[in-house]
Amino acid sequence: MRVPSIDLAQWLQNRFCAADLVVMKLDVEGLEFAVIPAMIRSQAMCPIDAMRIEWHTRLWQPRKATMAARALNLSVPQETGGKALWGFTEAIRAKVRELFRTPSSDCQTELLEADDESYMHDRKKWPNQTICGAG
Repeated sequence: MRVPSIDLAQWLQNRFCAADLVVMKLDVEGLEFAVIPAMIRSQAMCPIDAMRIEWHTRLWQPRKATMAARALNLSVPQETGGKALWGFTEAIRAKVRELFRTPSSDCQTELLEADDESYMHDRKKWPNQTICGAG
């Protein structure tokens, strides 16, 4: 089965500019360790005002995390096992936090590290009319 995909960094850069208000939820089931460094390197983060991210360490993929670490100039540990992997992912997350919170950074994206999926449990029906008044 073929599933269509896009280059998220390129899509963001082609779609938005600094004057736009952009809020993003990133919930990519473990691929954030690949997506975030790619977005930082390509400057695709620049038009994003706030990004809510859910980190998926339980879905950790060693190859993707190693690529992320190298992209962020972090050393890759030689140890294996649960504690080593947790420490490694924490180092990647800390580096991303540092990049976003450094006062001298030209990136003004607000990083919100939480996931809210309460909408799945509110028992409210989806609207069956137009949402924004069009149509």
